[in-house]
Amino acid sequence: MIPPHSGTRHLPRRSTAWVFVDVFEWQSVLASLLNILRKCEHATWDDSVQELRKRFDWEYEGMAGT
Repeated sequence: MIPPHSGTRHLPRRSTAWVFVDVFEWQSVLASLLNILRKCEHATWDDSVQELRKRFDWEYEGMAGT
């Protein structure tokens, strides 16, 4: 979570890994995450996972068989 007053000049190149909210309230955070998840929905699980991987780091990312 990045508050708006922190600036963005020190963010890593993969800035989609961050969620920006104007005010830190759990409802705002949840709404932001649900919005991201809705954008990742596709016809198949594999297609959805490909979109999710673009936006989230997974615990088992890069391990054999994943």
